[in-house]
Amino acid sequence: MHLKNVASGLARSAKFEPLYDVDPSTGAMIEVFFADRVFDGMRGRGWYWWKCTPGSVPEWPPVGPFATAYRAYCDVVGRAESDRERSRAGASGSINRSAIADTARTQQL
Repeated sequence: MHLKNVASGLARSAKFEPLYDVDPSTGAMIEVFFADRVFDGMRGRGWYWWKCTPGSVPEWPPVGPFATAYRAYCDVVGRAESDRERSRAGASGSINRSAIADTARTQQL
């Protein structure tokens, strides 16, 4: 993932600017942002992240809060990597199970 910083206005401090990234494997946009007000479903003031697939609204509630933008971004990257590992394991696991079942049937014939 390539981290980008997008300016959202002159009134905000640069240290609270949101960060945007795109997951290259899914095309989903990731936003890491600071929330100083708590909305329904959020657990306090801090850094949050959410993902938005093309053509849809962001997932609610956002994930967080985190003490820093870096920790929030590391959480995004960690979850994306574990999701990819699970999907690879699931795909290879199903191939192995079917191969084992085919081998067992062949041996019975």
